[in-house]
Amino acid sequence: MILQGYCIAFGYALVCIALGFLARRLGLPKPYTRKMIHVTVGAEWVILYHFMGVSIHFLIVCLACFAFLFVSYRLGWFSSTMGSDGDNAPGTVYYALSMSLMAAVTLLDPVFLLPFGIAVACTSFGDGAAGIIGQAVRRGNPKIYRKKTLFGTLSIALICAVCAFGFSLYFSMDLSVWACLCIGLLSAGVELLSTKGLDNILVPLASAALSYAYLRLPWIDAYVLSIALTPFIIAFAIEKRALTRGGIVAAILLDAVLTVTLGNGGFIVLCLFFGLGVLCDKIRKRKKQAILASKEEKGSCRDSVQVLANAAVAALMACLYACTKHTAFIAAFIAAMAEALGDTVASGIGVLAKGAYDPFRRRACERGMSGGMSVLGTSASLIACVALSLVGCGLFSLPLWQAACIGAIAFFGTAVDSLLGSLCQLKYRCAVCGCVTERREHCEQPTVHTEGFRPFNNDFVNLSSTFVSAVVTVVVFLFI
Repeated sequence: MILQGYCIAFGYALVCIALGFLARRLGLPKPYTRKMIHVTVGAEWVILYHFMGVSIHFLIVCLACFAFLFVSYRLGWFSSTMGSDGDNAPGTVYYALSMSLMAAVTLLDPVFLLPFGIAVACTSFGDGAAGIIGQAVRRGNPKIYRKKTLFGTLSIALICAVCAFGFSLYFSMDLSVWACLCIGLLSAGVELLSTKGLDNILVPLASAALSYAYLRLPWIDAYVLSIALTPFIIAFAIEKRALTRGGIVAAILLDAVLTVTLGNGGFIVLCLFFGLGVLCDKIRKRKKQAILASKEEKGSCRDSVQVLANAAVAALMACLYACTKHTAFIAAFIAAMAEALGDTVASGIGVLAKGAYDPFRRRACERGMSGGMSVLGTSASLIACVALSLVGCGLFSLPLWQAACIGAIAFFGTAVDSLLGSLCQLKYRCAVCGCVTERREHCEQPTVHTEGFRPFNNDFVNLSSTFVSAVVTVVVFLFI
């Protein structure tokens, strides 16, 4: 039985390669022959499952294929049929490596064998077939991230979900439709971010890990939205240039903290803040850049300090809630995020108003200056604070009157932000053109400090206002 399995497994691998050569000789383009081999080689798992099951022989075959493909890649034996165009990525080698890793894990826990099978199916049919679809559909198929297309990504998600569901039915794994859909989304998201053939190792490992988690960790559903959608959020942030590399790292850390402490609810609130913030930045972007370019210390692409200044207090409240389970801290988390969103919306929308007024210094000011307020920006801020408070309270089952209270405190926090921005935030004046700015250099010359205190830059003001909102919320909810 084992010897027969070795013969059939290695024989089938040679047949797959021979089919690739034949298809190439018949004139099929190299991307299609590569994907054809990609799809057909997935049946190796079926052969090994049937003849070898959970055994060291399964791993030996995978390691042998890995060694053979590695040597062939280095020597260029199959570059005409399996080589990647342009980047010379060793995708086939990564595929064999991922199978070897998963076969090794199966020896440690036999339950992993079926998630291993789902991973192979997702990589073979999802990644392989979807690549063909993405290349075949030319019209109405926009590129959404680098060279990746919309239909290609959707195809991966759908095909991987169907593969997971088919496995679940055939092997009685009891995976729900929702679980299979999440496996498909995670596979598509990981493939979207992968470059230079790394999807052949990251997609199978990611889909196997989530499938295994559903079998071993029944509570995984409370966290699965973050797991499945975070790759898409990262791709969106990079494509829209909303965050720097440091900002992306900080956002991922915050995502992890909020997901662990608050589950899907924390992730949804963070996504709402991030999505609406980016949307406000993109509204009439060119006009706003012309107004703000000479005033703001930093641009619209947020760095790690800006990310933490807006959301670190909320993450702290989430951790306190996880430790105490007291409603005051979940309310403070929502208030801090609502205030941060209100301030972001006020800045992004208010700069489009016809004029601005600083009520704390009782004078008109230029649009975009910290401390300046307008009817348009203040109204948008109020709507954002109330909207996020309602969504947050709905997610965490807090009553409507508490949502109104949280929204009011968050809006009060935006007023504190304006107060600090007006009276305390650092401002400079350009010695050349006389422009009031937050920059230390203007017109290629050092600016002159005119107002504010040294610690109070815009990031410190944002951190302070979210902290005030959170503390006021905790105090109020401790006594109601």
